Amino acid sequence: MIFNNNYSFLLRDSTNYYHKFYLSESNTLMLQTFSDKGLSSILPVEKNISDYSVDLDKEDKIHLILLKDSGELYYRIHPSNKFQKKLAHVNLKSNKVKFLTIKTIREDVHIFYMLNNKSTLCRSIYHSYYHNNCWTTKKVVDVKADKFFYPYMIDCTKNYIYLFYSKDSKQSYGIKKFNLDFYMWGDLDDNIKLPISHNASFLISDKNVAFICYNASLNRNIYTLVRYRDLNNNSSKWSKDIPLSEATINALHPAIVVKNNYTYILWTEGENIVYRKTDSGSINWNSKNLLMKKNPYLCNSVYISNHSSEPNFKNTYCPIIVDSPPYPVINLEKPSNKDEIREKENTIIPFLNNKQSNEGDSYKEEYIRQLQLIIMEKDKKLME
Repeated sequence: MIFNNNYSFLLRDSTNYYHKFYLSESNTLMLQTFSDKGLSSILPVEKNISDYSVDLDKEDKIHLILLKDSGELYYRIHPSNKFQKKLAHVNLKSNKVKFLTIKTIREDVHIFYMLNNKSTLCRSIYHSYYHNNCWTTKKVVDVKADKFFYPYMIDCTKNYIYLFYSKDSKQSYGIKKFNLDFYMWGDLDDNIKLPISHNASFLISDKNVAFICYNASLNRNIYTLVRYRDLNNNSSKWSKDIPLSEATINALHPAIVVKNNYTYILWTEGENIVYRKTDSGSINWNSKNLLMKKNPYLCNSVYISNHSSEPNFKNTYCPIIVDSPPYPVINLEKPSNKDEIREKENTIIPFLNNKQSNEGDSYKEEYIRQLQLIIMEKDKKLME
């Protein structure tokens, strides 16, 4: 799904190419492609797009779901238009289609969207999937809410798809799960209460622990809170809410990121992007750390990676540093041991040792990028 036109999708494939999808001001879906040496191309994908979603499968195929201004809903494999399926044609004068999400799981394609009649407050979430050379579309659940940032989020594990959704406008949520072996929906929890909450998000770690993170307004201050549940244990319950932020400053726009066996919660405090992390096992949260100060070279993206250096990387969204190529801001986390520091040094040393040779030229852009990273880290230390 996209939340507004300032959000994008950034894909990193197994060959280390980056593909950034975003909507232009003229509602044209655009694609920027980067190699590790910089920007390769900028191309229009499709004009007159109202909403879209993107996913990258394990074979580096890019899957798109596109909603045209005319109301036509298409599924496509990019860049080839040979496999394109028209899923629906909606009368947009009387109906709305919003919050598109696409997931490629195993060899199946799963598409979600919200459909509602403009004359009612009832919205319905639909699930359309391609299995055994056949498309199936079913309504999953009705969502009754007056105002919301986004009404649902999708995540998946090896055996299930999880749908976290807003039930009403009173901070009541539910989670449904779809069995990927029997293709059936069921309830995981239909009575989740998040009092005085907003910006709720949901993600499952690589250790099969579910996290719900949200903002809550308490005593004239906005907090970032999290709760978790171990999905490996059928009898487990949700933990108590854990406040991650402090009472002295508002904590806004939380994001959940899973990386290298850790679960991170990122949020903004004033002009700073901060985070706390846990190993997702014992749920011991590290103290708050500063990543960087907000600047014009940041954008918010859903980041999807097939690269071997980022196994199991997943996120609700992630601030991205606009560079050539762009990269997640979480990569600015301080090294935790000497080996990581030595690994960073090794990426710079080849250029320094070969600056008089042709081989040295090939390292030049990577060297400059590493210097930029070091400068950002030094700026961060000055703010601490």
